[in-house]
Amino acid sequence: MNRGLKITLIVVGSLVVAGGVTLGALEFSKIIEETTPDVFLIDIGLPWVNGLELCTLLKSHPNLKGIPVAIVSGNKTEEDIRKGYDAGADHYITKPFEVDDLYRCVIELLERKHRA
Repeated sequence: MNRGLKITLIVVGSLVVAGGVTLGALEFSKIIEETTPDVFLIDIGLPWVNGLELCTLLKSHPNLKGIPVAIVSGNKTEEDIRKGYDAGADHYITKPFEVDDLYRCVIELLERKHRA
């Protein structure tokens, strides 16, 4: 995760867990055992699991299924995006993206979660 993204997530003021190259499986497991994230940002190309499979697992977990998931991917075809939503994603962000777009996505997911 780049420095700009970390700063943006802190500004949001919520716990946003971004699964990527900088966050391994053990760290991810520890975070979701010890806290309740507000939003998950998951890259499809995780080194330790397919991001779509992780999304499906999160959405089927009784304690985590209500937490919004945004898939982040360089895969941009309609089929790729459909697969993301079929896996349970609440939003699909294509790379490259602007930090402002990611910020708006997280805010939208948080607002949607709190309205539910």
